[in-house]
Amino acid sequence: MQTRGCKEATGAFDTPDTHNEPAGPQASLTNAEKTQSSILIDKDTGKIILARGQVAAGDLANSQRKRKGQSEDEGIRKRTRLTNKLPSQSEAIDLSDNRPEPTGVPPAWSEKRAAIADCFPYFNAHQGSITKKDKFLVGLLIDSQVAIRDYFDDQIIITSPGGGLVADNATGKRVRDKDHPDNWQVLGAANPLFPVKPPHLYNVLDHFHVTYMWSEMVQTPQGGLVKAYKLRLEKVDLNSRSWWAPKNTDVHATSDVEDKHYACALASCLSCRKTSKTIYKQGWTCLEKDCKSFFSFSTKQDTPEIHPNQLAYNEDFLRERTRFTGKNLYPLVPDLPDITENTFGSEKIFKRGIVCARCQCCSRRMQWDRWLCENPACDYEYVVRPRIVPMSVISMEKTFESKGNKRNYESSIILTFKGATNTHEFITHFLPDEKEQGGYVGSVTIIRPMEFALRRQGGLDELFYKLQDVDLALERRGARCAGSRLEELTSHFSANYGAPYKFGVVVETTNSLSEAQPSIVETLLRLTWAGEISVMTTSQLIKDNDLPVRDGAIPNEFEKFNELLALGYFEGAKISAHDDGEKELAPTVATLSLGSASVMKFYPKKNIDVGTGVKSKGAKGDQVLSIVLMHGDMVVMHGAGIQKCYLHSVESYGIRRFAMTCRHIRPHTIADPQQRERAILDGEVSREWAAIHYNGGNDMFISNLTGHEVNEQVHQGLPINQQAELNHSETHNSSSDPTP
Repeated sequence: MQTRGCKEATGAFDTPDTHNEPAGPQASLTNAEKTQSSILIDKDTGKIILARGQVAAGDLANSQRKRKGQSEDEGIRKRTRLTNKLPSQSEAIDLSDNRPEPTGVPPAWSEKRAAIADCFPYFNAHQGSITKKDKFLVGLLIDSQVAIRDYFDDQIIITSPGGGLVADNATGKRVRDKDHPDNWQVLGAANPLFPVKPPHLYNVLDHFHVTYMWSEMVQTPQGGLVKAYKLRLEKVDLNSRSWWAPKNTDVHATSDVEDKHYACALASCLSCRKTSKTIYKQGWTCLEKDCKSFFSFSTKQDTPEIHPNQLAYNEDFLRERTRFTGKNLYPLVPDLPDITENTFGSEKIFKRGIVCARCQCCSRRMQWDRWLCENPACDYEYVVRPRIVPMSVISMEKTFESKGNKRNYESSIILTFKGATNTHEFITHFLPDEKEQGGYVGSVTIIRPMEFALRRQGGLDELFYKLQDVDLALERRGARCAGSRLEELTSHFSANYGAPYKFGVVVETTNSLSEAQPSIVETLLRLTWAGEISVMTTSQLIKDNDLPVRDGAIPNEFEKFNELLALGYFEGAKISAHDDGEKELAPTVATLSLGSASVMKFYPKKNIDVGTGVKSKGAKGDQVLSIVLMHGDMVVMHGAGIQKCYLHSVESYGIRRFAMTCRHIRPHTIADPQQRERAILDGEVSREWAAIHYNGGNDMFISNLTGHEVNEQVHQGLPINQQAELNHSETHNSSSDPTP
């Protein structure tokens, strides 16, 4: 997939009725994949082939697609669009391509691989080139790795599935040096046999079905021979003009051959008694790869054996047509999703991409409340604001229990302490240092609120509602290969508040805490208390239990948070294993989880033994700690060594979740003076909010000046005039306690 300037083709197929299946060898597949059909295709499901600029799916006559107009609030609410970069010079369409222009335009297209994979039910392979459903192939991305005798016209495609390929040291290309594996995979890229100049990097073609599958011998770079599969794909609708047919050509001058005018001859093998088609001009051979007569051509005495490189297709094999008798084709372009009375707008379907109703560009969902067309020349928006999910729905979610997760699992190497107050339960886990060092490297504290703290007016339930009801400017961002055609987005949506975090990625979109939504600052105050109490509790436990800790590994001091990263999760979203070990961060990281439950897991890093007796050779070791985070739970990691020795992952198991994470960004560690100054300014809350704090011991927001409870003011999200309150307090005190 690293080919320069690659243009790719993708597709979905439909299988012919098994009673009308062309005779041929049974595909050599795994037992689980063998069915009545000899081809890896679902006979009841639509399949589609895509080529640069083309995608196809479904019964065209019955796939009327609803189209939406402009955004319902266009002109009322404006948001800065994400930058949709045009392909780089190495990725751009080759203007010197001398192939003819296509007759039409693709029904959907993209300049980015992930956008194609996000938009269609028949092709969702972000890596590799096939999509299966119930073990049957339903979508294929045509490879740029063209094999001998591959073929491409406006109705027929003959291609070689991937698998068994290695890099050739001499050319850098992927070549076959061993027999094709039975469970093969297709690798995607641009097909130079495509008959016209592709309009885009990735294009949907049309519905195709597999009419024949066989094995043949091919030559390796070293001169040896290995077995490889071939597929013959035929367009389902032979009556319609293919959009990729060359422009200004007669409709019957290409490969538009009427059904049954041509038929490829069959013959039976005397060794295996199975039939094969006469697909080569040079004559018939058995195409059953396990037969002793496989690929052996009958030749006259003293005539040399035919070499595989000399073979060419029989014209009848290319021209024959097989009537499609399948059903239930996928729509080439799926309908735009709508919220119904049974959905809330954050289910999995609402995270998928759409095909722009105006320009047909495949566009991923990058905004929390809408899709923006990824074509820089198009300003189409499709708005679907998620509905508020009530706590009654969240409380009924139990999906994480059926996913095989170990609830609150802890390895024997983890040291755990438990406690409680009137308002919260506390569970503190100490994670061991590297075995060579001994002792403990940090703590993970879970702070679980009592029922009252959740349900009271202004409690955590209402905070969850507030976060759903305001615009947090949540977006999905490039996680890998950002800006390139291979860009992959984060699974979650995010927005940064306060000092910039992940420098160079979130700097341009960070929001000052002084101008943040009241619900953001309220969360910051809650997590500040959680961080302070966790650091204090950790230090006290170390002292009381004489726990071995390296000097400075688990500090006694808490550094005030000046950053909050808000993460929004749709159904099925997750964050893979990572660490928060950036050098600019203080050693304390606190997260408030609101809404659906999630599971947080900790793993030793590669080549680190933390007392399990095993150093992982993979990306990470086996989990040593698993924590189920429920609505309202706070988790605090303390100790920079946790990030050096461990990775942690989070997977959500419901339809709506927010994870609000606070850190302290140390401004003095930021080399750039402008970013350093911005970190200081953006990390400060307004004067009104700076004058109060949260006390989790009694679940109250308290005025720093008067010591009075200000829960109601925080609940209303209004600035608190501390001076007026102080004057009122002084007046009240003087009138109630007059000077004698």
